[in-house]
Amino acid sequence: MGYNFKIIREFNNFIPKGSFGLISFIIFVGGLTLSYLEFPGYSLIKNMVSDLGVGPGSSFFNCSLIISGMLTLLFFIRFYYIFHETNVHHNYKKITIGLCIFSSISYIFVGIFPSTTNFIIIALHIAFSSSTFVFGMICILLISYLIYRHTDYPNLLIIFGILFALSVVVYFSTLLPFFEWLIVIFYSVWILVNSFYIFTKDIKMRLKK
Repeated sequence: MGYNFKIIREFNNFIPKGSFGLISFIIFVGGLTLSYLEFPGYSLIKNMVSDLGVGPGSSFFNCSLIISGMLTLLFFIRFYYIFHETNVHHNYKKITIGLCIFSSISYIFVGIFPSTTNFIIIALHIAFSSSTFVFGMICILLISYLIYRHTDYPNLLIIFGILFALSVVVYFSTLLPFFEWLIVIFYSVWILVNSFYIFTKDIKMRLKK
């Protein structure tokens, strides 16, 4: 058992921090773009994001959600260990990572259950997409506090988390497609900027060794 954990630790140390987040961003944006290009007449103002999951390029969109969701889950788990030494109560950090994991799993299931005409499937889709937004919002706000308390992290990274949270609140208040798109954009940018910062910082540390 100890040998197995050693292999996991070595594998974890081999991959630069932030890699999972960057790959997740690339896969999601790639799938989103391809499904958008395959959807004639799609409008960011009139169509919900989920419409891409049942359009001509639905396979691109749904597969990108599933794969990027798995990678985001791994990103959050590694993110937790980055803040392990932060002077914040341990239970706070445990609750934060728990919500992040739950949100990521819901994210994966959004791709598994697309927004079809089947009542059961669409009910599951709404439940999982809502869970992704709400628990993702809480998770990122909690992480924003950890970033604030972490001396090595620029507070500028908090801005995108706040914008994401505001877009979630406005979307559930209006249910307009445009604000759902803002959720997707701000969430993706949050993943990108945090992953990139962590990645570049880790690479610099590796080069110094």
